Amino acid sequence: MRIIYLLILALIPSLFMPLLAQNQENQKPITLTNCLEAARQNYPATRQKLLIQQNRQDQLNSLSRNYLPQVNLNAQATYQSAVTSVPISSNLFKIIPPDKDQYKVTADFSQILFDGGITEAQKSMASAQALVDESKLEQELYRLKEKVTQLYLGILLLDKQLEQLTLLEKDLQENYRKVTALKANGLSNENNLDLIRAEQLRLEQKRLELKSSRTATLQGLSLLSGLNLDEKSKLQVPEKPILKDEIIRPELQTIRNQQALLGTQLSLTQRKLVPKALLFGQAGYGKPGLNMLKNEFEWFYLAGGRITWNPSTLYTLGKEKQIIKRNSDALKLQEESFVLQTRVGLQQAKSEIEKAENLILVDEELLKLRKRIRQNASVRLAEGILSASDYIHELLQEEQVLMNKSLHEIQLLSGYFNYQLNSGN
Repeated sequence: MRIIYLLILALIPSLFMPLLAQNQENQKPITLTNCLEAARQNYPATRQKLLIQQNRQDQLNSLSRNYLPQVNLNAQATYQSAVTSVPISSNLFKIIPPDKDQYKVTADFSQILFDGGITEAQKSMASAQALVDESKLEQELYRLKEKVTQLYLGILLLDKQLEQLTLLEKDLQENYRKVTALKANGLSNENNLDLIRAEQLRLEQKRLELKSSRTATLQGLSLLSGLNLDEKSKLQVPEKPILKDEIIRPELQTIRNQQALLGTQLSLTQRKLVPKALLFGQAGYGKPGLNMLKNEFEWFYLAGGRITWNPSTLYTLGKEKQIIKRNSDALKLQEESFVLQTRVGLQQAKSEIEKAENLILVDEELLKLRKRIRQNASVRLAEGILSASDYIHELLQEEQVLMNKSLHEIQLLSGYFNYQLNSGN
């Protein structure tokens, strides 16, 4: 019996370890960096990057096959209304014309020796297009980063407000106890207790509203990040990012990649003017063969080389260059406009940061005063020389300062992150 008891004691920790581990996981603070990384991995469009890379590699492999020998198999049967004949009549020889029905099966071979660099230009164009697609994908992921940051900071604001409500509720609870004691001694009345109780209910109602908003915001963050977040999840306040003036937004990279793509298009257009060289050959079996006057089936072959040049591309080359040049100029203007708008956004973010810093300084001084006023009101309420309504008025004033301070602190943090998101650093 003693052995069984010892075994049960030994098994108890192992039974509760998973629950303890899960509880510790829920209690582990969540960081903004973790959420951003998880959201990027969880977002469906992230997997599109692999598809873009695979598509690019397939295009490059397909273009590389341009250098492989090309083979075409052909079969042909014809009946002609007339055939070649030689109008010579002699007793010494007779030239028999070919039959009107003719048959031919051939295999045509060709091997590019030099294509004027068109294949390499097409490869460069495929790679440039893939970079454009990837940078556009990064733009979408950047908008995801902005959304996750907003949700994260929103939860932090709600957490701060809930913490402050807890402090006010404790103060109300303490004063309710004191006023109850005063009433028992005949130094206060039921109305004071009702006023304090009503204020407690108001704060409880506000707590429910804040918790509901936190739950909804947390669910949004959980969906985007793929993390298992619940009401017990603790979000860590992030450090203020270092502000940098350099703009490295993915939108700019997209414009630059589009410029590079235009460069490959221009190169491909110019290479159409370059002569091409190739080897070719043909092998076949038919009637007649290469000897048109030999009216029977036979094997035949031919081989040679060819140089081709198409000067007609000159007709459109100038116009295509103009189109590419205009598109390039439009992209430059687009880049300048984006940089200008981003600079305006950065300046606004700086102004928001400065404003929030100044407001917080005032909040801290005002909070010190409001705390002293509320503490003094609490003492006078306990002494029975202040009405509960006057005490609640001072409590509400302190509550407003606390809420404003929390809001301004998150606005300051938000200003830093807005600046960082605007610059792309």
